[in-house]
Amino acid sequence: MDWRALCRDGARVLDLGCGAVWLTGMLTRKPHIGEVVAWDSSPRLIREMLPATVELVEGDIDRVEPVCGEFVPLLVADGSVDLVVISSAFHLAERPRELLDELRRVLAPGGRLVLLNETPWSRLAMLTFTMRTSAAALLNLLGRRALLARPGHLAADHALYDPQLGDRAMTLPQWRALAARCGWSLEQIDTGLPPYRPQYRARGRLEPNLSHFVLQPSTRR
Repeated sequence: MDWRALCRDGARVLDLGCGAVWLTGMLTRKPHIGEVVAWDSSPRLIREMLPATVELVEGDIDRVEPVCGEFVPLLVADGSVDLVVISSAFHLAERPRELLDELRRVLAPGGRLVLLNETPWSRLAMLTFTMRTSAAALLNLLGRRALLARPGHLAADHALYDPQLGDRAMTLPQWRALAARCGWSLEQIDTGLPPYRPQYRARGRLEPNLSHFVLQPSTRR
């Protein structure tokens, strides 16, 4: 990502769902970024891993503000953040519309939201999930007892394919529709990379490339 083009000099950046804070550490190395708010729901990650990880990537711990909190509500003042980054985490949000509304509120004029490492499903992948899930539900309904256990559920605007982790999937049109409903414009950047490293597991036939999304508040709401 061209971080220099995404935010002004002295920018205040919110790394929401920062996890092991690799991105936080790397962002503090950018001379034009003034402060990074490292926000995560895990006290252990914020307390124990943040200092060590920032040091490991040769970042500047003095430019990090650690915060332990949930996605919503965001206890951040209106218009106080120049850039929000969410890496590999937005698809875990239980209330994505409410989160997008909160992010609009905290962004300063001209601010942007960057969603890193998301995997918009193809229509074929969503159709396959829909058919398999619906078939299992129908067979269990018609049978005398439930025989088919299939995790996840299907909604009109997303698929919850891993209930244990809370992983949700959307097609690219569904991503765009969600953004538009919440007053955002959305630009997709196709990285050309697989969703997982090959040494972790083989790529599925219908699995898409990793995508980054750059969102800006639109004038229409």
